[in-house]
Amino acid sequence: MPNIKQKTKSSKAVTLRQKRKRSGKKKNFVSYQEAQKICIANNIDTVQKYAEMYKSLGLPACPNKHYDNWTNWYDFLSKSKDRFLSYQEAVDLCKRLGIKNQSDYKELQLKRHDLPSAPSNQYDEFTNWYEFTGRVKPGSASMSQHKKWLEGKTAEWWMSEGHRQYKDQGASSRPDRIFGKPFSYFTGRSD
Repeated sequence: MPNIKQKTKSSKAVTLRQKRKRSGKKKNFVSYQEAQKICIANNIDTVQKYAEMYKSLGLPACPNKHYDNWTNWYDFLSKSKDRFLSYQEAVDLCKRLGIKNQSDYKELQLKRHDLPSAPSNQYDEFTNWYEFTGRVKPGSASMSQHKKWLEGKTAEWWMSEGHRQYKDQGASSRPDRIFGKPFSYFTGRSD
C-alpha cells in the first residue's frame, strides 16, 4: 500500500503537469546558443555535470525537448567527437583488456577520457556489445557445429555443463529450440 506522502506528492505532480498542459506555454529559457555559452563558461562538458547544474543556471532540464534546433549532446556541450579513439581502436582495446560486457566497459571508460560513455551514440559502426567487445554471441554457432559438439552426448549433460565448454564459440544451451530439431538429432541418441 503506498504511503500518504507518496500519493500526495504524485497527485501534486499530476496537477502541475495538467496546468502546464492547459496553459500550453513552455517556460522561457535562454536560446540554444546562449545555453551553450553558459555550459562552456561553467565548464559543463558531460551530461552528468549538466544534470547537476542546470537548475542553478536557469537552463532547461531536457534541452533535447526544449530546443527545436537540438542535434545531440556533443554539439550542445561543444564537444568534439574526434577526442575519442576510433571504433577499431576501441574494439581492439576492449579485446586486449578482456572487456566482456557493458559494465566492464563502463568501469574502463571512467578511467579513460578517450572512450565515449555511450559507444552506440559515438560510433556509426556500433552494432552490439558482443561485437564491440570482441565476443561471440551465444547461440550464433551453426546447426552442424552443434551436431559435432553433441554427438554421442546426452541432452542433460549438454544443458547443465557441456554448452559452457563451447560458449566462446557461440554454443547455445538449447539448440533444439534455436534450430527446431529434437536433441536426438544433435546427439544421435534415442534416449
